[in-house]
Amino acid sequence: MKRLLFITGLLLIVVSSCEETGYPKPDKLISEKKMVNILYDIHLYESIHRSKRFTADSLTFTDQDLHFSILEKHGVENTLFVESILYYSNLPKVYERIYKDVVNKLVMLEEEHNKKEAVKIKPDESGL
Repeated sequence: MKRLLFITGLLLIVVSSCEETGYPKPDKLISEKKMVNILYDIHLYESIHRSKRFTADSLTFTDQDLHFSILEKHGVENTLFVESILYYSNLPKVYERIYKDVVNKLVMLEEEHNKKEAVKIKPDESGL
């Protein structure tokens, strides 16, 4: 997750330092809703992958594999994803809205997980 945020920040700096007024809109721009779903999957699976980084499975699976498999799942080419990220990064309010939705989805997932864990550790009410 830190790596993706670093890359996104770096892209923002590079794009904002250009003399042009912005990045051109790609012909097949990924919709905001689809971008939210892709970024949600990327952050979720990166987190899972990082938590298992010391297992034997993690040695054969790289971040690049992860990103390509997520993009394939969503039917999006890598170049289109990069072009869409660059385009949205030039629209700070839109980009912020996208990431707020991603964070909200991750928070909802965490809350759902916490509720399930609370039910599992609930004390036995039968008195036995």
